[in-house]
Amino acid sequence: MTRSVIEGTRVLAKLVICGNQLTAPDADLLAGLEYLEEIDAGSNPFECTCALLPFLTWANSTPVLVLGSEDIDR
Repeated sequence: MTRSVIEGTRVLAKLVICGNQLTAPDADLLAGLEYLEEIDAGSNPFECTCALLPFLTWANSTPVLVLGSEDIDR
């Protein structure tokens, strides 16, 4: 996911990034989406590595509904 696509959409309520070969979504970028209620991140090749830690920390501390978390290889 690139910053240029998302930065101008702070009022985004639902984000679908499933099936995009993402290995570590940008947690800082997601945290800046102040109206985000739901993110569908399923069907991505997540692996539990240090690069994924910021996303996991964000996902576990936000009220945003994170769909697809079962796809994370722990």
